[in-house]
Amino acid sequence: MGIIKPFYESNPAIWKASQAALSHPDAVHLFEYSNPFGTDRQLEAARKWLGLFGIQARRENILLTTGAQNALSVILISLFQSGDKIAVDYFTYTNFKGLANLLHIQLVAVGTDRFGMRPEALAAVCRQSNIQGIYLMPTCCNPTGTFMPMSRRRDLADVIQRYNLLVIEDDIYSFLAPCGTEHFFSMLPEQTIHVCSTSKSLCAGLRVAFIAFPRKCREQLCAGVLNINLKTVSLNAEIIAELIDSGGAEKIVQEKIALARRRNQIYRMYFDTPHTDNIERFFHWIPLPGGMTSEEFEITALKHGLHLLGSHRFALHGHDDSSYIRISITSPDTENDLRTGLQILQKLLEERSLEFLV
Repeated sequence: MGIIKPFYESNPAIWKASQAALSHPDAVHLFEYSNPFGTDRQLEAARKWLGLFGIQARRENILLTTGAQNALSVILISLFQSGDKIAVDYFTYTNFKGLANLLHIQLVAVGTDRFGMRPEALAAVCRQSNIQGIYLMPTCCNPTGTFMPMSRRRDLADVIQRYNLLVIEDDIYSFLAPCGTEHFFSMLPEQTIHVCSTSKSLCAGLRVAFIAFPRKCREQLCAGVLNINLKTVSLNAEIIAELIDSGGAEKIVQEKIALARRRNQIYRMYFDTPHTDNIERFFHWIPLPGGMTSEEFEITALKHGLHLLGSHRFALHGHDDSSYIRISITSPDTENDLRTGLQILQKLLEERSLEFLV
């Protein structure tokens, strides 16, 4: 229940799309250095896929990258400098933390609540520090699972616009969002870089993500792609394009949502959820009893055959309120395995709660 696996049941459809992509007469060109930013077909497929989730971008304002982590690397290297400050949630995607640390970019924690980052807290941070950017996961934030409602998005957008921040909108779970959800890219098109990865929605192993951006950022982002990747992997991008064009991608998404729905029904048999929306989350954020650290519980759980991630992995330095755990309900191979894991977790939490009460 540690790493978030995105249901491998759909991989046979990926295999068929791979065969179809390689059967095209011009498939031999996929193995060349040509088209470093993607072919016309791949970019058009990316535009179509983004459009399904409300991101309206022109083809020249889209780039293909090797997964979301690669996209974030391209963005930070291209548009930020060592010493720059980026506002983030108290608990932030651990790989973004690591990347910022490698590039000597400072992450500044901003207060949150059950709706996500608080606008007044962001404004206060911007008044106190010279903040250049903001990193947000508005749909199913990793690790907390928070879905940011439209009212909060609009209020945050006002603050972001006032302080002229560059938004990194990491929306890897946009395919789970309710229809009609408006993104920061739509609200602040000149200030937002939108990242849409296919690793959770379609296939983890292909490592394909799309970046939508304002025209003013194209030259810098293209240079970043060339410097980091030299070119996008054409075969992987072509397989994703084949899935999108054939309609197979939408079917896979619906299958994954249906599988996630079943897993969440099982989860609710053992644990309550604070969320009132209808999003079928791939993971959950569970508070630990008072006095218990996530480091301690993570080790204890592992001794009982349960792999999960504690909140200390996601907390910023100086904000280590490590009293939560993140569990992936999509990663166990079977629903029975999930039940077993949840039973172990429930028992451990109950036992440790009694210890602290005594």
